[in-house]
Amino acid sequence: SSGTDFSNVPHGRLVEMFGKLERSGEEVVALQEKLESRLHCLDAEDTDRDEEFQELLEVSYTMEAELSARSLLERQWQDFCVKVLQMDAGIRDLTTILLNDEEILATMTK
Repeated sequence: SSGTDFSNVPHGRLVEMFGKLERSGEEVVALQEKLESRLHCLDAEDTDRDEEFQELLEVSYTMEAELSARSLLERQWQDFCVKVLQMDAGIRDLTTILLNDEEILATMTK
């Protein structure tokens, strides 16, 4: 075990990263809803409405950037969780026990 400092710092960092992931997911959902509503407003014959298409293009680019940022955050989250497991022997041992316990695994997969 690595002591008191370890238990305080990673928990705060995990909470912060998880919060960012949640907010990122909410932003993507909002962008998807906006894009869908704008697409429903446009008819196939309205292709001369450049302003509308520029707005849709901007929403599309913003959504793409959000998805990319979310993907990066998810990778960072996973990497950090692995580091936490590697750094703390108690957590690592508990995780190993849980992963090797058939009864617990069966409960988790239901």
